[in-house]
Amino acid sequence: AADVFAYVGDLAETFSLLGDRARRDVLFCFSTETDGGRGYRLQQTGRFAHAPVYIEEVALATGWKVVGSHRASLRKEKESWVQGDLWFLRLPESV
Repeated sequence: AADVFAYVGDLAETFSLLGDRARRDVLFCFSTETDGGRGYRLQQTGRFAHAPVYIEEVALATGWKVVGSHRASLRKEKESWVQGDLWFLRLPESV
């Protein structure tokens, strides 16, 4: 889900619904624009940014395990790189 969650603020319902429908061996990969706070916020660009701690908390609350993350330059906007995070989540083997 690259460059998708910039259009969604609260990710809890999305993570929950995906977890309910995904196979146990799925690797859930996505990107988020980075926010320095503790939650998410709508930016002046009209896109959402998510704090890493928010992603970690929502993942835990909805049954996902963060198996990796990586800070990256996601895309250029007006000659400047937009900073973000690449995320890799898994569901537990047994539920």
